[in-house]
Amino acid sequence: MDGQTPGFCCAVCQETTGCATFSWLEGVCYLKTGGDVATSKRGVVSGRFAPAVPSCSPLQVDTDFIGNDLVNKDAQSPDLCCGFCHATVGCTSFSWFAGVCYLKSGRGDLATKQGVVSGRV
Repeated sequence: MDGQTPGFCCAVCQETTGCATFSWLEGVCYLKTGGDVATSKRGVVSGRFAPAVPSCSPLQVDTDFIGNDLVNKDAQSPDLCCGFCHATVGCTSFSWFAGVCYLKSGRGDLATKQGVVSGRV
């Protein structure tokens, strides 16, 4: 799958059932169920799933953080969106709505919007 950064690849691994390790090379993310044997290959970044990743603040349901958008990403859940925020330089908060994660450099103003889930890292 396409993976913009090794951190993005790690976040996807954490949210993918059965993923234990990942390898990233030139923008492509490879998710793996094993990975006990490591080999060296130039340009490849690999890592193991580590469940002790920092979590986000309690999620705010039906709340949108307005403005300060960095980038939008497809995400299946607010939890995956949280992982993307952790993996993105400059991201301090996010809003998730209908499968799209809006990564933000700040919380901004709050607005009530049904179906939006927001959080801070």
